[in-house]
Amino acid sequence: MNPATSPKISPETPGFGCSRYAPVQFLPGATKFSEDSILCDPVEIVRLLRRFPQITRELKAATEPLYTGGRKRMRGDWSLVFLAYMITGLGDMDRFHKRWASSGLWKAAGFKEAPSGPTLYLRFVELEEYHEAFEQAAHDLMRRARQHEPMVGRAVHVDGTGISTHAALEHFCPAGRGCKRAEKGGRVPRVGDDLVGDIRAEENDRPEDAVEAEPSNALTLLTDAEVAALGFAKEHLSWGQTKERPFAWFKQGDHYYRLRDTTASPRMYGGGAGRKKRFWNGWNDITVTDAFTGAPMVIEVTTAREQEWAVYPDALTKTHEALGLWPQLVSADRGFVTKDTYEFNTRRGIGSALPWREPRPGVRRRHLESEEFDRHGIMRCQHCGGPCDMRSAGLGFYIDERDEPRVRGRCRIGGTDDCKETQSVACAREWRYLQPLALTDEVFHQLTHSHPSTERVHLHLRGRYTQGGKETVMRNKRFGIGCQKLRAAAVLFLEWFRLCLRNGWLGSHKLRNESAPRIRNAGERLARVIKARLQSAIDLPYGEAARRAGLGKHGPPGPESPRRKKRK
Repeated sequence: MNPATSPKISPETPGFGCSRYAPVQFLPGATKFSEDSILCDPVEIVRLLRRFPQITRELKAATEPLYTGGRKRMRGDWSLVFLAYMITGLGDMDRFHKRWASSGLWKAAGFKEAPSGPTLYLRFVELEEYHEAFEQAAHDLMRRARQHEPMVGRAVHVDGTGISTHAALEHFCPAGRGCKRAEKGGRVPRVGDDLVGDIRAEENDRPEDAVEAEPSNALTLLTDAEVAALGFAKEHLSWGQTKERPFAWFKQGDHYYRLRDTTASPRMYGGGAGRKKRFWNGWNDITVTDAFTGAPMVIEVTTAREQEWAVYPDALTKTHEALGLWPQLVSADRGFVTKDTYEFNTRRGIGSALPWREPRPGVRRRHLESEEFDRHGIMRCQHCGGPCDMRSAGLGFYIDERDEPRVRGRCRIGGTDDCKETQSVACAREWRYLQPLALTDEVFHQLTHSHPSTERVHLHLRGRYTQGGKETVMRNKRFGIGCQKLRAAAVLFLEWFRLCLRNGWLGSHKLRNESAPRIRNAGERLARVIKARLQSAIDLPYGEAARRAGLGKHGPPGPESPRRKKRK
């Protein structure tokens, strides 16, 4: 979305029915599907879906290819069968076919009899081209949920994880180069997923200026010309077909590797100070989770060669497409925190509850404050240097006539006659501080305090659908990012279909969840911020304006926190 064409946004954005600064709520048990046996039965899910043709009609039409002649297909809805397959939590199509071949699933999906295993495989592969149809059906369900509960999508959490491919990386240096490792042959060892998570967490702690556009440990992908020049032979399928079975070829240092899954990206871990090289192969999974229901709204599967912060705009844009409006509040991990992320959110009126990430080594919040704003995002009066009120009526974040975001405030101290006037400052002055949220807002801390709990969403999706499986027994056996995108889209649809049924937001299905919404806990975070402001005397006038008014010290930044002094 172009910021220049974005609509005017105020703190009371239409659609959510509340101010941006209203407490963040959540609905306990919204996605606790295990309490309702019907919602966990694949056959019953298919029957329920056929009871709502307004939901499945467009999905069926979008996933059926046009008839171009030849033998006609079996009658039945393959999109419903695939959704049932996802409900079973089986990552292997052959196991699914054998286990459910004699069940009532096929009749419920409109088939006269169960098809053969190869037919099921071909139809499921064919559905990969239509993953966007499942996403659109999921978006329709999200909008239906919002009609009943406006808090859906008001606040979201963004988190990332990795998806491992079942393909193994092979060491394959050209013959004649004397590579002892290549002579041994075989697959290179995989790195443990827990270790990968720890290493990526350390990478996210690095300052913003140290972040690369592409991960430094990603293997270099070779072009077709480079592969041909090295003389690598292309294998043919073992059952005699002439179609070539491609590899993706990579280089790391002086060594070459190949991977059967041409859409996955390998990364290398270790290899220094006597440590053995190990590799991780797969994709990134960026999930946007609704803070109210705890259900995923977007699951963006991308190549592992992209950094999380680079995928963030696309993930939030898909959230906008699903809801028809932008969320009011966003929380995310440090891996998503860049100056561009703050700007993206602020231009769309989204409050950013993000952890601090150093722009450069050693740069803390206090180092970026000025006479216009302090380290916690509070405006300073241009007449006396005191803090401004930014939350009373008519104050706070707004979009000016030039479609530029600004923050408006009024001096709280009133040290001079001019302090009674309203003042404003452009958010572009410092995107990290001058945004719809400040560190003194309770909603900021409600989101950051509850953000770690959203990581359980990845665990639930693996347990329910084997989506994003990492271990050998949970990985999907089919290669390709298309399969992962289809599974992710089907998960979105199933989560919101079952959620709408469980909470009485769809048809006449009996309400199963009778819990009332509750307010998120902010912990002690806000109290610590207030205490730090008192210790730093930052609520008193400072800067050149304070000197002119004869009210306080001058020379920004303001007084240094005693807590920070002790750490030096």
